[in-house]
Amino acid sequence: MQTMKKTEHKFRPWMAAAVLLALLAGLGWFTQTGTLWTWDDLHRLLDLPMETAALPAGEEPSAAVTFLDVGQGDAVLLQSGGQSCLVDTGHVTAAQDLLREMHQQDVQALDYLVLTHPDADHIGGALSVLRQFPVGEILVSSADIDPEASGWQDDILWEAQSQGIPVTAVQAGETFPLGEGTITILLADYPSGGGTNDRSVCLRFAAGSFSFLDTGDAEQKAEAELVRLYGEQLRSTVMKAGHHGSSTSNSRALLQAVQPQAVGISCGAGNDYGHPHRETLETLEAVGAQVFRTDQLGTFTITWDAEGLHLPDEEAYDEPAAA
Repeated sequence: MQTMKKTEHKFRPWMAAAVLLALLAGLGWFTQTGTLWTWDDLHRLLDLPMETAALPAGEEPSAAVTFLDVGQGDAVLLQSGGQSCLVDTGHVTAAQDLLREMHQQDVQALDYLVLTHPDADHIGGALSVLRQFPVGEILVSSADIDPEASGWQDDILWEAQSQGIPVTAVQAGETFPLGEGTITILLADYPSGGGTNDRSVCLRFAAGSFSFLDTGDAEQKAEAELVRLYGEQLRSTVMKAGHHGSSTSNSRALLQAVQPQAVGISCGAGNDYGHPHRETLETLEAVGAQVFRTDQLGTFTITWDAEGLHLPDEEAYDEPAAA
């Protein structure tokens, strides 16, 4: 049914660091406490990002993260170096809104379409996107292209097959180049027994000194696994609040590891779930993150360039249409 693509792995900065670590181990380089240097020690020593593109010294890439207003749903557009990645597509009832917003962002084609998990408010607009824009590759978790799955994805996979678009079942640690940066898969299909939310593909985009974290609807069990696996390596400039700002996600442990300067929340005005929850907003305030919401601003963009981070001017945004 689907076209599978094996990701090509190229030599990257972390590989050089891994080789250096192996050499240090061979030479018996120990810390003052008598223990061998670990990867975490070397990561901190060399101040290496989790994954980023090589850039000339002193230069910073440009990147943009746009939170598209699709009501009570998720759709985040990543753009860098003339390339684009759309993470989730909102609900089918917001598909025309999604297409309009993408055209307003001057999207001509997508290098990647990431479908974090099969909830209706994340995949509903996928068919419309595939029929409107050329797409280079679709990234999903392995569970979402399992032939024994419920069948939610059949129309999407058939459309991808008819267009010859490869569908890749991603795994933690895989990387995908995007413009002047790199998307790294942190977690996919976490077996928490908590339903589809914890199966969310969790990814981090890094370009120069900029980084963005998206955990889909992953809840606190999956968030705890992210913290266990990556710790301070999760630190990111911008973060999408998990599960539309629900208190079942956005744990203090995760947010303390990420230390985001800005957090975008995708949720519908007056939604029935009460998103974002008060507990989440209080936790975000406690870690010092500035919060921007689609239910208050509509579509908004956070950009990064040589001058640093550029946040939305809330006064410049019109009130979004009522959901």
